[in-house]
Amino acid sequence: MRSSVVERSAYIRMVGGSIPSARTRKEKSKSFGSPRGRPVEIKGDIENNLMNIKYLDLSKDEKELIDAAERVLANAYNPYGSQTKVGASARISSGEIVIGSSMANASSTVNLCAERVALAAANSIGHRDIIAMAIIGTDSDGVIENPIMPCGVCRQFMEEFLIINNKDIPIICSNSSKDIIIRTSFKELLPLPYEGNRQ
Repeated sequence: MRSSVVERSAYIRMVGGSIPSARTRKEKSKSFGSPRGRPVEIKGDIENNLMNIKYLDLSKDEKELIDAAERVLANAYNPYGSQTKVGASARISSGEIVIGSSMANASSTVNLCAERVALAAANSIGHRDIIAMAIIGTDSDGVIENPIMPCGVCRQFMEEFLIINNKDIPIICSNSSKDIIIRTSFKELLPLPYEGNRQ
């Protein structure tokens, strides 16, 4: 499988503190939504490096990952707020794909994000040898125009797999129609992780 890691980092900055309206989310802009519906603004060479990727530009392996994540969206659950639903897929070293879908809760602090569900599912069957991931999402109206991105908790969770595998792991983040796709990596998403008691 070809490398899908973006070589140049983009500076990602949270903007605003309120959840945008459905109309605002649909407006064309250079910000894109996180799984929590908060807009983020990307600074850098976005047009050339990140957001010109479409489904047809992906490799066969990458398409398989996105398609698997899209299929599992049917199992995602979120009747609350924005009703954002996310599907995730993770490829293990054998080539198999493990899937996960988001599961919301009335107490939002216990929500399960699709990324962590997929990685925990792989771990549960004895595989921490993740070689690539993909995520895709929908909203209450079935459309998210900009790529869905992992939340901060997921980024910290994903970082553990960098330590386990001792290498970076590519991830593809897509909007619901698969016509705006970001190729990035676990390390790029969280360059300065919390390391706690790690020696």
